[in-house]
Amino acid sequence: MKTKPNLSTGLLALQLSATIAGLGLLLLAYLGQTTLGQFRQRGVLANANVIAKLPGSSQISPYCVKVGFFTGSVLAGGELFMPTICDFVSGSLWNSLNKEDKVEALYLPDDPDKAILKASLDPANLAPVHKYETGLLVLIVAAMAAAARFWLARIRHGRGCADGQK
Repeated sequence: MKTKPNLSTGLLALQLSATIAGLGLLLLAYLGQTTLGQFRQRGVLANANVIAKLPGSSQISPYCVKVGFFTGSVLAGGELFMPTICDFVSGSLWNSLNKEDKVEALYLPDDPDKAILKASLDPANLAPVHKYETGLLVLIVAAMAAAARFWLARIRHGRGCADGQK
């Protein structure tokens, strides 16, 4: 026997999917903030040039920027690195850049191919997926769906009044 989907079933599906998505977004934000913390603590600042703006390969990192920088003075043996940076590049940051722009990049001394744009450290330039607020907002939607299911069940069973009377 097939049952027709009803409002309660739809709210349950919304609640479960929003809870899973919200927790996933919070985890992504935590991992992103952990990575940014590494660059804040150990990153070496380099003057870089934008070589190209590229489309990203995923929904999490839809924007990429290829930059070139030296890890030190050319006379002192600094090496040229040209990493493609996809992490922590928001749409607004990506749109503000042009080929040959001068930017500041942070790279990890033990792995200069791992770099971010210094502007990515500014919370205003973070993509929504890297912000805790996005995950919290989705969890609030899950809580609202749970509350709606609770009150819908109370109303169906005749206990919808505030004082508990029918």
